[in-house]
Amino acid sequence: MVLDGVTVLLPTVYDPSELRSDITGKLVRYLVEDGAQVEAGMPFAEAEAMKMLITIKSTEAGTISHEKQPGSIINQGDLLSSLTLKDPSKVKKILPYEGELSYEAGVASSETTLQAYRSSLKSLELVMDGYVVEEVDALVQKMLASLQSIDLLLAEVQDAAAALGQKLPAELDEKLQALYAKTTAAHVDGEDSAEAVVLVAALKTTVADYIESMFESKKEGMVVTLAPLTAITETYANGLRDHAVTAVCALFRRYMTVEASFLSQPSTDQAMAALVKANADSLDGVVTSAIAHEALKPRSALTITLLRQLYDFPERFGVAPLRELPPSLDVVAELAQLPGQAYKEVALTATQFGLNKAEKPFDEVVAELKKELKTEGADSTAISRGLVVNALLALFGDEEVGQTAMQVAVKRFYRAFNILKLETTTVGEAVITDFEYQGPTTRRATPRCPCAAASWPWCPRSPRSRRSCPPCSAASPTPRSR
Repeated sequence: MVLDGVTVLLPTVYDPSELRSDITGKLVRYLVEDGAQVEAGMPFAEAEAMKMLITIKSTEAGTISHEKQPGSIINQGDLLSSLTLKDPSKVKKILPYEGELSYEAGVASSETTLQAYRSSLKSLELVMDGYVVEEVDALVQKMLASLQSIDLLLAEVQDAAAALGQKLPAELDEKLQALYAKTTAAHVDGEDSAEAVVLVAALKTTVADYIESMFESKKEGMVVTLAPLTAITETYANGLRDHAVTAVCALFRRYMTVEASFLSQPSTDQAMAALVKANADSLDGVVTSAIAHEALKPRSALTITLLRQLYDFPERFGVAPLRELPPSLDVVAELAQLPGQAYKEVALTATQFGLNKAEKPFDEVVAELKKELKTEGADSTAISRGLVVNALLALFGDEEVGQTAMQVAVKRFYRAFNILKLETTTVGEAVITDFEYQGPTTRRATPRCPCAAASWPWCPRSPRSRRSCPPCSAASPTPRSR
């Protein structure tokens, strides 16, 4: 028997003091008196079965005590007589403990990471199947917290190894236990993803090396035996983030499997009729689909929550954003194409996720903007339609283009105004960009000559006249606010 990965051996019960029947029939008579002495192999009773008399013999020597009355109907295994053995050491019994156990009340063990993951995943699957489950958001966070922990990987590997029981070689088990202990001892909070990559590689190497050390004739059989263990390591081959993406997308697929049956029909009634016709031999699937579709609103809410959680996977798992989306995320594209009013929020959220993943990594955006600032300058970059403001702010501290980035920011933020002055200076270690701008005004402008003779206004008696000031005899006035 295997309990929590520990093999427990139960001794074989052998009690020669019990003389039991090995046939089904009727006890005819005892051949010795109650309390008489018998020897090993000596007949002590006769029984009738199939109209035949069968002699029953004692297995050991001792004093006999009858347990049945002659003429009784007996079954195989019934106790016919008991022996007080001459040699009591031959008895091996498992007896009830009748003493008192002294122990201290232990602290209730908390839920393990594996238990938390499996219980939360099962509850979310029930939601996708149309059942009412409380505190769905808390269950989502519970599942994701388990998925981002290396403890889940360790627990699943240990669970798979324990399931092998005696089939797992002791030598390999010892090496795996040492690997578990080493990983646990070296664990650093927040480094679960990196540690998982190292652990998976070590597990694969350990198993492969053990198989390689075996005789050629036994290698194939050991590969088959260890298949459950290697299957677990393969699910984590691309890290904790990819394993979590696969788990979340499995819930999305559960959602789409139900709704696909209703999308192809103009009404729910017609969809149900088509399902009944397609599953005439077994209507269990029809009932399951109907129950799930009736709970479309909470199922859609869970789908939206999970989609939004996907946005934060790089930060949650401490890894870089995906450059290429894995095949498991194809279901998100299917969600984005869902038609109809009932699916609009799901489709919109899935579309936003797809657009977000289509963007370039932030580091690449910053590098491209830096190159543009060097080649195009501040004026051209400030009016660029593809300018990413966050990337611009990230370049303020850059030694090469930091001052130019500040000037572009001013021109970009105040593009609706007339920039009169724009200077960048260094004061100690601080870089300061000083600027002045002219805001919009509703006051009537007083005409003034373009020669900048501010003290020579146009004649108030003839505001429409095109007279010039004496200093320069300019022909055309330029309005300017005072």
